[in-house]
Amino acid sequence: MSQNQIKNSIKIESIKKLKRPGFYSLITNEETITIADDVIVKYCLTKDLELDKEVFEEIKKYNEKNNFFLKAIHYIYYQMRSEYEVREYLQKNCVNDQDTDEIIDKLKELKFIDDNELCKLILESTINTLKGPNNFIQKVKQRKLDVNLKDYLYDKDIEEEVIKKVIAKNVSKKETLPLKKQKEQLYSKLIRDGFSNDLINHYINKVEFTDKSDISLDKELNKLMRKHQDLDDKTKKNKIINSLIKKGYSYTQINSKINSIDNDC
Repeated sequence: MSQNQIKNSIKIESIKKLKRPGFYSLITNEETITIADDVIVKYCLTKDLELDKEVFEEIKKYNEKNNFFLKAIHYIYYQMRSEYEVREYLQKNCVNDQDTDEIIDKLKELKFIDDNELCKLILESTINTLKGPNNFIQKVKQRKLDVNLKDYLYDKDIEEEVIKKVIAKNVSKKETLPLKKQKEQLYSKLIRDGFSNDLINHYINKVEFTDKSDISLDKELNKLMRKHQDLDDKTKKNKIINSLIKKGYSYTQINSKINSIDNDC
């Protein structure tokens, strides 16, 4: 081999297995790189093999792209990802556009990325966790799935069944609150959970709320009486009434409770 050929060649001095499964330390006469086992197989790399520098650079580039491919699989492993999320992950790791496209195509071919399948899973999860269609649409848009939402129906019949379950599960939890407050809190929850406004109003109007607010009113009233005990009677009464009205109690209910206390005194 001529001196010129020696200068333009790379010799593999050793290949050592690393603790990380599937990876090896490839030591040459010029540098050491970490390389995956499938790259070793692809290029038939062995100890004492001599390679042209251009070929070795090609191997290094392929190895780098392969490492990012494996990182992408690791990223997907813990949670199914959309194409947009994986592309964004690769770009944050400074993978160039061409390599990113090739990695994405390979992941899609191997079904590691499948926006349509992910959309189905999100729809199933939304329904199973008793969330509404607006919640489903929001999740799809947040994850920027490349799908046609018309193919994934969360129709009115399903929404009605789910909203009835949510109401049945929550309606008895706030019985000690005033009726107005019970309705407001249930309405707010259903809006947050992504149900449509017309369906919420329809079913809330059908609910038979139980009013046990006298229990909580007694507690709130006693608390406010202590808080404003140093005020004159008229000012104290006005402050208490205003505070309790803001909490959803009716003026009649408040006044009646205050009068009963005054009579007891």
